[in-house]
Amino acid sequence: MRALQYCNVAYDLQPTIIPHTGTDYLGVDNSLIKLFDPQPPPYSLGWPSTIMFVQPILEKLLRKSLLSKGNIKFLNDLRSTKKPIFVSTGMSSLEEIVNVSSSVDCLEFIHTQLDDKISGVNLKAISTIAQATQRPCGFGLHCELLEVLYSSISFTPSNIFFYVKDETGLENPDDYWAISISKVDEVTRNLKKLSTAVGDGKKEAKENVLHPSDDDITKKTI
Repeated sequence: MRALQYCNVAYDLQPTIIPHTGTDYLGVDNSLIKLFDPQPPPYSLGWPSTIMFVQPILEKLLRKSLLSKGNIKFLNDLRSTKKPIFVSTGMSSLEEIVNVSSSVDCLEFIHTQLDDKISGVNLKAISTIAQATQRPCGFGLHCELLEVLYSSISFTPSNIFFYVKDETGLENPDDYWAISISKVDEVTRNLKKLSTAVGDGKKEAKENVLHPSDDDITKKTI
């Protein structure tokens, strides 16, 4: 099943399989000469150590998976670069994203919604995807409220992606959520600064940097 998981068919096959129930080997006199007893749950490798499946169902799933991988050579070439392969999650469900995450080693996901309304951004999904796949997850802007870019910093995306438009006035499909090229430097500079505000989550005693004199008064009073 672990090999089939790599082929991206394990989860589709799972509802049709059953763990092997074990086998008793009998001698000519009907006495037990060998007992095959599969490992009971919890399974050390995550899947049952021995399973029974319907071969035509597996073959159908393998053929379907193979047809969806017409770009295998391209993916292998990308793998050989040892650089991240960014995949936009778009309209995918979490289950679909998790399934894909096991198929290629160097994937990094980009959480984005094909919804330009602020109520559809769902920034919390950045953390959800990262935790479920154990892979980095970035954020891609498709919202008409461009300040959402700054809000995304709080969810520590691995990368941030946004569209850039020129200032010719020509219309393009991503106008409403694209950053004018003249503002790109300012936006990226702000994103870098804001990322330092997230911190490491540790709360420790600190000196009063804003009003040191207040600390002196407090110490004298004590």
